[in-house]
Amino acid sequence: MASDSSDGLVLVYENLFVDNCCTFAGTTFLVYEYLITFGQEVKLFWRGKWTGASILFFLNRYLALISYILIMCEFVPMSDKVCSLLVKGEAAISWIQFLPWAAFSALRAFALSGKNLILSIFVFLLGITPLAVNFVQYGFDLDGYNDPTFGCSAGVDLTPSMAKSLTIASRGTLMAADLILLCVTWYTLPRRNLVNLDSSRNLLSFTTVLLRDGTIYFVVLLILNILHLVFTLISVVGAFDPVSFVTEFTEPATAVLVSRFLLDLQSANQDALKLDSRDPLNSDNQDFSGISETLTFARIVGSVGLSMDFPESLTGISQTSEGDESTAYTVDAEV
Repeated sequence: MASDSSDGLVLVYENLFVDNCCTFAGTTFLVYEYLITFGQEVKLFWRGKWTGASILFFLNRYLALISYILIMCEFVPMSDKVCSLLVKGEAAISWIQFLPWAAFSALRAFALSGKNLILSIFVFLLGITPLAVNFVQYGFDLDGYNDPTFGCSAGVDLTPSMAKSLTIASRGTLMAADLILLCVTWYTLPRRNLVNLDSSRNLLSFTTVLLRDGTIYFVVLLILNILHLVFTLISVVGAFDPVSFVTEFTEPATAVLVSRFLLDLQSANQDALKLDSRDPLNSDNQDFSGISETLTFARIVGSVGLSMDFPESLTGISQTSEGDESTAYTVDAEV
């Protein structure tokens, strides 16, 4: 019995060590990204009017930063009560990030599908499913536990079957939403004219941004979500095994990809507005009449709600956790 207890304790410490290493790696990546893009943030978002795009950008950017600041605070000595409050608060902020991510996906679907409200709502619901799924953990005694070596750590009473079911629901819906967006993007946008338009007049750089960034977003997150699912489902059943640690990389990667996406859209919007105001050919070329209207931000959703109704002469297409016994030592049980 003493041997089993020692083995279990060793496994807990191994999980905590790996989890902390992954957390530090994700934090380093996020901070580095913020430092190298801070100048763009100031130029593109701080100096303009507040729009839906800017609100989404700041929510995505700083919810992630606050979450990781709170995670770093968990390594500071504290009382058990403070540890419990810190873990629950950090978990809530971390999961609330799914709200701006889902809103961003829904607005992309709305703009690209010809303002199809039903599709947008469906994508939004798929995107916020992980928010609801993870908040379920509050009903399974999510709490903080002090450790003299690793500081304040999260624990939750989840059986392996429950952890795997929640992971399937959470990651499956995210992958479905991303796949729908990728299909809508590639079906809607005028790929045949993409190269010529971008190289000659740069009027439709929004198309490049949506195709390029949207595809990168899908591929990166698809790989991470599949890895998270696979590592969780094939994990060795043990009383202290958590779900996989891939979420330590998925969340900062999602925050970075969404930030880059919005930065690129905002930059494309400003370039388009400058070109529209300075190019004397706009008034003489019939093919480009109406472009300024389609490249203007909607006041509410900014660059994200851009109408994608390009003129037909341009596009060439018609716009017609683990262990059967629940345990409070399951660490990092985010699904």
